[in-house]
Amino acid sequence: MRMTGWLLALCAIMISACGPKDTQQAKEPPASSDKASLDFTGDWGATLKLPTGAELGIILHITQAEDSMFDVTMDVPQQGAFGLEGENGHVDDQGRFQVEYSKIGARINLERSGDKLIGVFFQGLPF
Repeated sequence: MRMTGWLLALCAIMISACGPKDTQQAKEPPASSDKASLDFTGDWGATLKLPTGAELGIILHITQAEDSMFDVTMDVPQQGAFGLEGENGHVDDQGRFQVEYSKIGARINLERSGDKLIGVFFQGLPF
């Protein structure tokens, strides 16, 4: 007998800029909702708090691409995964950053909060 189903993991994440704090300027979110003025670029580190209670560190590398899109790669050092390429990195109409990782069935949604990004990591895997 074959069982199929979906395991869905939702992880709240707070992402802070990586590297020495004294060399980076904190970037406040703009007062307007102009998505072009929201800056999500940079190297951002986070700790995912998994439903099992375990923690998993990730690093996002976000660079501006053409046509209001972003190139995004993700590193998961604890799992030996580096340079995982994200797809469709963009800022939506509400000023939230979104990126998909179809190869691992994941999506990340982020918002600016001062010099941090706060968001949710979604991952659904068939089993």
